[in-house]
Amino acid sequence: MSTSTPPDVLANHEARVAEELSQQDAELAAQFRAQLPGARRSVLNRLVSALVRERLLSSDRLKPTVRQVTATGRLVADGPVVFEDRTVEDPVDLLRLIAEHGLGTGAPGEWLRVAEEIGHSVTGQALAMVAAEHRRRPSEVDAPFSALDAALRAAGGHGCLAVAFEQLVVDGHPMHPGAKIKIGMSAVDAVRYGPEFGVSFDLGLIAVRQDCAVGSPIARAVLREAFPRAVTEAEAELRAAGHDPDGYVFVPIHPHQREHAMPQLHSDALADGTVLPLRARIPAEPLMSVRTLAVREPGSPVGLHVKTALEVRVTGAVRGVSQAAIHNGPKVSELVERIAAGDLDLSRTTQDGRRRFAICRELAGVGYVPPEARGEGWDTGDSEKALARQRSLCSVLREDVAAGVAPGELAMPVAALLATSPVTGNSVVADLLTELHGEVGGTLDEVAQEWLGQHVELCVPAALTLLVRYGIALEPHPQNAVLVLADKRPQRVLVRDLGGARLLPQRLARRGFEIELLPGSALLAEDPELLRAKLFFPLFGNHLGELIAAVAEGTGCPEDQLWAVVRRCVLRTFTRLTAAAVSQDEVDDARADAEALLHKPWRYKTMLAMRLASLVTDQRYVDAPNPLRDSEPPAMPEDLSLPEEQMYHQLRESDPELLRGWLTELPGARLSTVYRALGAMEREDVVGTNRPVHTIDELVDLVHPAQVRADLADSARNLALSRAGVARRRRRLSADQSVSDLILDLDAMCAEGHLLHPFGRSRGEFTPADSLAYAAETADTVGVQLVAVRRELTMLTPDESGRSVGDLIAEHYPEVAARARAGLERRGHDPGRYELVPVHPWQAARALPREYAAELASGEVVPIPEAQLACRPTVSLRSLVTAAPGRHGRRLTVKTALDVLITSTRRTISPASTRNGPAQSALLTRLVGNNDRVRVVAELAGVAFAGAADTPGRKRGLSALLREDPADQVGRGEWAFSACALRATSPATGRPLLADLLETQSPQEFLTEYADLLFSATLPLMWRHGIALEAHLQNTVLVVREGRPVRLLLRDFSGMRGHRERMRLSGAEFTPHEGSVTITEDLAEVRAKLAHAVVLANLADVVDLLTTVAEVRAESLWELVREVLRRVHEGIDSPWAEEEYAALLAPTLSQKALARMRMAPVDGVVHCPRPNPLLS
Repeated sequence: MSTSTPPDVLANHEARVAEELSQQDAELAAQFRAQLPGARRSVLNRLVSALVRERLLSSDRLKPTVRQVTATGRLVADGPVVFEDRTVEDPVDLLRLIAEHGLGTGAPGEWLRVAEEIGHSVTGQALAMVAAEHRRRPSEVDAPFSALDAALRAAGGHGCLAVAFEQLVVDGHPMHPGAKIKIGMSAVDAVRYGPEFGVSFDLGLIAVRQDCAVGSPIARAVLREAFPRAVTEAEAELRAAGHDPDGYVFVPIHPHQREHAMPQLHSDALADGTVLPLRARIPAEPLMSVRTLAVREPGSPVGLHVKTALEVRVTGAVRGVSQAAIHNGPKVSELVERIAAGDLDLSRTTQDGRRRFAICRELAGVGYVPPEARGEGWDTGDSEKALARQRSLCSVLREDVAAGVAPGELAMPVAALLATSPVTGNSVVADLLTELHGEVGGTLDEVAQEWLGQHVELCVPAALTLLVRYGIALEPHPQNAVLVLADKRPQRVLVRDLGGARLLPQRLARRGFEIELLPGSALLAEDPELLRAKLFFPLFGNHLGELIAAVAEGTGCPEDQLWAVVRRCVLRTFTRLTAAAVSQDEVDDARADAEALLHKPWRYKTMLAMRLASLVTDQRYVDAPNPLRDSEPPAMPEDLSLPEEQMYHQLRESDPELLRGWLTELPGARLSTVYRALGAMEREDVVGTNRPVHTIDELVDLVHPAQVRADLADSARNLALSRAGVARRRRRLSADQSVSDLILDLDAMCAEGHLLHPFGRSRGEFTPADSLAYAAETADTVGVQLVAVRRELTMLTPDESGRSVGDLIAEHYPEVAARARAGLERRGHDPGRYELVPVHPWQAARALPREYAAELASGEVVPIPEAQLACRPTVSLRSLVTAAPGRHGRRLTVKTALDVLITSTRRTISPASTRNGPAQSALLTRLVGNNDRVRVVAELAGVAFAGAADTPGRKRGLSALLREDPADQVGRGEWAFSACALRATSPATGRPLLADLLETQSPQEFLTEYADLLFSATLPLMWRHGIALEAHLQNTVLVVREGRPVRLLLRDFSGMRGHRERMRLSGAEFTPHEGSVTITEDLAEVRAKLAHAVVLANLADVVDLLTTVAEVRAESLWELVREVLRRVHEGIDSPWAEEEYAALLAPTLSQKALARMRMAPVDGVVHCPRPNPLLS
């Protein structure tokens, strides 16, 4: 037995709509009637889901059968809804039953009120389904996403298709039973103004007398810039009526508001001329929210998105624009922009320099203030009407999404990806991934995970950074998050509509920011839990939850695999945020936020319960499933050493997934470490050859020094971590990378470390947490801190224009420098008396308190942790590259002091290096000349501590060098990488990168070109001037075009050695800093530097790699190298060329004795003779 209205019989609310439509269009009315049964089912499904999910049923007499269809807990009815012996098919009838029989929590009257609202949702859903049916153009196509693109353009879509995609969204919020409510708007107007119908109409302007208006002073300028024709017409109309345009402000007004609310609510203002309707019009297209319009003048590619007031209840609220929204929106926009400008984690860019994550700024707000709100004593006698009068003639002017979209890109809200394509009937995202799979190959699961990973990397790290560091929770649900695609791949995410954001002032103040909002603003969060809920539900529960469900349904990829992609990103982001925290409070907040997101039930907004309680801004939540909860981490193996146990516990706590990879890699890493160490010791005659050694214990028994065991264990655990990090990183690299990021990405794929060193991955004082937070293979960015040092305690080496390190940072990153200045002032110091020194965060936390305690106490050294340069680490750990370009479009390389024993050396920086580096760069640039095949990556400026220094750590611990970004030397159509990345895992194939390059050339061709570049870069300097560069793999950057080597970039000159007499005689004189070891009288020392770096630590590894990946005999390859050497020798005219050529072909060459130097530390460098491979 059914209690519902039969499908062919209309309920009263449905009949009224059908009658209204029939007066205008009989065919439309018939289509509406035909869609009503499906609309009832759709709304009933969402209603039942909300009833169960929000725990609103109080009686066992009504037990809907539901099933969970997404990992985030969205439910659907699984079978009919039965009350006693009756089947309920109409959501309105269900709500009336609940009220009548007391089946739900709350008063019956509230249920009846909501029943009336849900009736509007049913009719609105039916109209939307009519619109969807109008759009349907079913066809069989091979490229379904491209076919949709073409169909939208054929139907009038323009530019990046942002509006056209947005208007595809029919169903609204998938969990809101009232998603299609439009109370206060007739059905005819719903068709006239509804985005689902793909309509456009004219947006009008009203003039409001200046003294009765509120809003941004720049509103007129914003309108004039976007709509010059309309504003000019409006001003002319005012003049024609005898009014001075400067005495009025212009407010865009929705045509429905102009026709209905304005005369009903503001007859007084219309009568006395305070508000003047104008004839000026601008074409507008409605967006998903109904009241926000994409507005642009004819012929203009972009305009504005205008959030208009609409005295209509849409879903759960009347969509007015409050005075707070007018005031707060631009303020919050300005705050977020200022934060992003000074936080390089938030200003990372795509290849064309556009921010990967950005907000659509609310540029200005403007509106009419009625007399009762101006304190003029006028009283409506009706509080609801008074509130409506304040919100009903106001607008917010927002950036047009299209303004940030490049030619050839597409933009759409994430909700459009979930919409049904009118071409295929599939979800838009399913068609996109199907077509992308056909283009790139692999499995559909792999394509889905890669695509989702690229999307997640755009939105999750930035949103969590704003939350943890600044206490800002945006609301990036599917309607507010706009995805920009290029070649179907995610490029950028834009977040719009800041009215739903929340701010926690305590977190904001911790980073030195504040904001002035209107008193009582709903934007201020009361506690961290409410702040988290505001972000977590829209981003993870709704946005990603629904997107992942659609991807899973469209591709067959299991949801748990897709959520694993999100989990990896979240874990890495919280590792970064914890490591870069400015205080223990921020560390605690990051950990609490991570705990809530990763381990606790999520908090979902109770949309139906809020309607029952008539709540809008006061939001309520209910617990829901958390798909980011990881399974139990693997148990700790019994055979772990103490250092390995430390790594296990760190990963178990911070990154359980990486722990699995680390455990998988650990046995192989132990073997590799033992074999490499044994090989180094055999080469240096520390042990005899052919020893059967396979474990760390067996090797330690051979050599005995106490530190060997610790070095081996540390190196092995870190090598396993590097390999696991590389394996994971490969899955998430973006296709659209700047040259800078590509160089750094390939650096991060170098898992193996120093191949000649017995302890190639040892990191001395680093804890497992440090390796996780600061190594290129596992860290995304590192927060290099700015430390202020009194100017008299610094030794400055400025650039050629006289700019210091701090000046250059301020020139390129003015907002970061401004944070530093403000931080000094807050601490009571005069910024003019200090120099800014970039300091590695490990150094700031560990070495500064140890070495500079007195200066820290006196205020002569002042850490400013809130002023950071987010940098991407390189393979050297202490050299980092700023994560985003500065205001001139360039990045900086920052070489920091790091008092950690990495391999054999503490990576601090001597004052001599900071003094010599810029001068060496200038000298080498002059000597290299205009040779396009060889270029110098110049060191720009240096700084060092000049106070009393009685320890090496104190003397060298506050030093830094700024260097150019190697990408500045890379031309169009070229890409580059550190030469050590030839052995790195290729992101594209999983093979060594060198194997990829051999797809376009033979091994012999590659080696010939590479050796020619390397010899042409280094041998003329040695043979003409007596200068040996430390051009090992890490210090040489290879530039390729179409896979072939075309240029070599030389960098890092602290290891350079020059022969004093030859440099003088050749005109390459250089005066080193006092105490520098750069210039020597010992020619053998210079030759040893060249032989070790160029031949044994560069070419030999390339030859070895070629023998592995190409199965070519090493002897034949060295013959090629020898031939290249001969040709380069013939081209060098120098009195020393013959002598140096013969020295390079001596039976043995000098190699650094790295094992001996570590096992029995001595001052200086120890060499051992090695057979010369050039003679093999």
